[in-house]
Order: sequence, then structure tokens, then C-alpha cells
Amino acid sequence: MSPVPELQTPRARLREVRLEDAEALLEIYGSAEGVRYLGRPVQTLEQVQTRLSRMREEMDRGEAAFWVMTDPAADRALAYLGFFRWDVPHQSAELGYVLAPARWGQGLMREVLPMLVRYGFEALGLHRMEARIDPGNEASIRLVERLGFRPEGRLRDRTLNEDGTREDLLVFGLLRPEFDEVNITPGR
Repeated sequence: MSPVPELQTPRARLREVRLEDAEALLEIYGSAEGVRYLGRPVQTLEQVQTRLSRMREEMDRGEAAFWVMTDPAADRALAYLGFFRWDVPHQSAELGYVLAPARWGQGLMREVLPMLVRYGFEALGLHRMEARIDPGNEASIRLVERLGFRPEGRLRDRTLNEDGTREDLLVFGLLRPEFDEVNITPGR
């Protein structure tokens, strides 16, 4: 699977993840706001570097496909997105994405995700995608529903917080025929 192809919309470019992206991605993973809906604590630069190394290994084994999003004319990572928990025999994977908080509310994921979902179905041969979302992340819930994902349930007490509290995750699923029916044009 590695390297992943470069993909582009009018306001965003998706390119292969590099280990050098760790510093830019620390703007997401290194802040409480950035990890608010991820069910994990704030991370250090070293932890982000380890995460990227692990993701590269998963890609090299054909178990995942990850990109960073940049502005078209720049090369600094603004988001990290892709497919993981890839079950090749059953043609399913989980869709995940995080965006730098400074770029929230600008419609970038609404522009990029239709293209990425289409790529997953058409180029990667997926039949099913899942998204697991914090119930408080209303913007992300609206986004996946707009793409045709359907609510499938709640994983109770799925994440454990640093303070010992637990949180649920909502599960959304999308099948290729359902996405074809939604007919969202990438880049809009």
C-alpha cells in the first residue's frame, strides 16, 4: 500500500505521512483542545514521532493507509487522516481524522472526506467503513451523516480517561452502495 497517492481538492492537498510531520501534528496531539474528542491524553513530540513510526509500519504491511493534509501551496501538516483497523479479507476499515483546532469550522473535512471515502471504496476495494465518534463531537457526527454513514450503536465506556472516568463512543457505518446513493462530489 505504501506510498499512498497524493490527492487534492481546491483547498487541500493530501500527501504521504512523513516522520518530519510530528512537529506540526503536535499542534493537534500536544494540546488539550486537539485531543478533546480522541479519548487520549495530550502527547509529547516523542510520542507523536512513535505514533507516526507505527503508522508507517502498518502502511508498509498493507494494514492501513494514512495521509496528512496541507494547504495546496504549503507543506505543513494541518490534519492526519486515513484508514486503519483494516480487515482486508472482509473489505472493511475504520475511517479516522483529526484536524488542527485552528482550522476547525472552515469546512476542510467536508471538502476532503468525500474524496477520501470514494478513494477507500474505489481504489482500496473497501465494502464497509466505520467511524467511531465521541458523542460530544457534534460537528463530526453531522459530517459523517452527511456522507451517508448511519448510526449503528454506542460502545459504552469504550475509552478510559487519565482521571479514571470513562466515555462512550458512537459507531457509524457506511457501505459502498449507500455512498454511491449519496453521490457527494469530492471537493464540495
